[in-house]
Amino acid sequence: MESLATTNIDLIMACPWHTSELLVVHGDGLSCRTCDRFYPFVSVDAVKIPDFRTNANSGVRGERNDWTVAGDSSKQHITGESGDAAQDAECIGDIILDVGCGGRPRGTINIDCYVPNPIPQNLILADAELPLPILNKSIDKVVSYYSIEHVVSPSNLLHDFARVARKQIHVVTDNSDWTGEIIFRLLGRGRIFHDEHCYKWSVEYFANLINRLGYSNSRVYCSTLSNNPFVKLGACLGKIKKLNPLFHRDLEAVIELP
Repeated sequence: MESLATTNIDLIMACPWHTSELLVVHGDGLSCRTCDRFYPFVSVDAVKIPDFRTNANSGVRGERNDWTVAGDSSKQHITGESGDAAQDAECIGDIILDVGCGGRPRGTINIDCYVPNPIPQNLILADAELPLPILNKSIDKVVSYYSIEHVVSPSNLLHDFARVARKQIHVVTDNSDWTGEIIFRLLGRGRIFHDEHCYKWSVEYFANLINRLGYSNSRVYCSTLSNNPFVKLGACLGKIKKLNPLFHRDLEAVIELP
């Protein structure tokens, strides 16, 4: 017996083009009552997953060598993992949406453009380049790890996060000022600057973007989430204020919403 990989997420799913109205189950998918767009369920390992992608064969995000795609377009799995940090869902008790969850989901509801293996709870297939298929102000917190560097319009993505979230947005990306990445680049093994990333970020650039978008209650800072002992050791030098950006692997942005 196939089951829908959802737990009450039917109460927050909306048509990306009409985000103030819930979708309705119609046959083997979801239908928008306003525009009649239809979003099918795809069946993966006896689980039905809502599919909002406009093109199921769109390019895989993340590092090319770390991702393996198996099966046909309706049964594609991500078996690699993006990023170094493995964390459990944050803020237990809140409804958390993880956008670009990959193989390390942190949300009570998770979105990606392909199906990770194993399948996260409450998975929705969607492309973050489009409006998220989530009802306005239906999520407490949005988290997104190592995804914003892949999108063509990060400003649109942040606005969309603010549209669906009630309390907070937490974004993690690569710190382009990290000395380790500069060394990798000199050795011809750069990991931040490959061709699937549209942008590289520093604290200054990210903070400027957030401020220009009008989110005044925010903070952007460097951190190191990697468990690699050499990376963690180097991060100790980041305690020196002027050297902070050079020795931290990651960059985090937290936006508190009114």
